[in-house]
Amino acid sequence: MLVDAIQTIKKSTEIKFVVIKGAGNTFCAGDDITEMVKWIEDEHGNPNQGANGVLRRVRIYQDMANSLEELDKMTIAAVDGFAVGGGLEITMACDFVIATERAVWRMPEVDALLEVLRSKNQQECRQLKYIVNRGCETDLYTAQGFEMLSAGLSGAVNGAWEVADADQFAGISNFTDKGDLWQKRRGLAKNFWSE
Repeated sequence: MLVDAIQTIKKSTEIKFVVIKGAGNTFCAGDDITEMVKWIEDEHGNPNQGANGVLRRVRIYQDMANSLEELDKMTIAAVDGFAVGGGLEITMACDFVIATERAVWRMPEVDALLEVLRSKNQQECRQLKYIVNRGCETDLYTAQGFEMLSAGLSGAVNGAWEVADADQFAGISNFTDKGDLWQKRRGLAKNFWSE
């Protein structure tokens, strides 16, 4: 996996240059959409990761791009064929891009845009627009935080809302009813701040 390779390269004092290239006629086609279900399920297919799984996956990608960009080695993307989605992002993180005449950069999300937008979950589109508008003027680190939270929220809106260690709204309903959970949490918080 590229993430592991970058960490190995990062630790090396012998490596001076890094060339990233694809196999066959494609530099990198981005994510395999069929694997996205693994982001929210454990190895047995149980949906215990939910939105948290999506958040964690996005953070791994961000760390990979940041680590690639911040390597103390010169990085070169040797692009032949398609550099799509995440592949395009990899080229943006490299110091140099060398491309053949067959090189094609593309973000598949913008092909036939109106048709794509009509087919999307409209709540997710509203959330993403809000995140983009608020995040575009921030520093990279803050924008990546917005991206990660947005991905988790989008995962939740698309049905991956169950997270094993979340209280599934119990805290709020217990507060309304002044139940045992509310009493316990209130007591712990009160005692935490007192002498």
